[in-house]
Amino acid sequence: MKCSVCGKVLFAGRAVIRCSCGVYVHSGCWDSHVVEAHQPSFVIGTITLDGEFEPRKSEPAQVTEEIDAEKEEADVEMELEQSPQEEITTE
Repeated sequence: MKCSVCGKVLFAGRAVIRCSCGVYVHSGCWDSHVVEAHQPSFVIGTITLDGEFEPRKSEPAQVTEEIDAEKEEADVEMELEQSPQEEITTE
């Protein structure tokens, strides 16, 4: 059996997480699975010394749009790297 995130083998006797969606992942791959597969809404911010959460100025929708835009840019860059380079010859 293999991890659905990294594709490496899940060894017997080691910590494995079974998600409610039915996949098995390494404990170290859990965060990646949740963010990529389930895309939960979240707010990025900081904690004050009093223990209060202070969100950043951007809204959650803007944060997810920024993440989607970064993923699209990375996909385009990856496609460009993987596409065969054509040689241009001048005669």
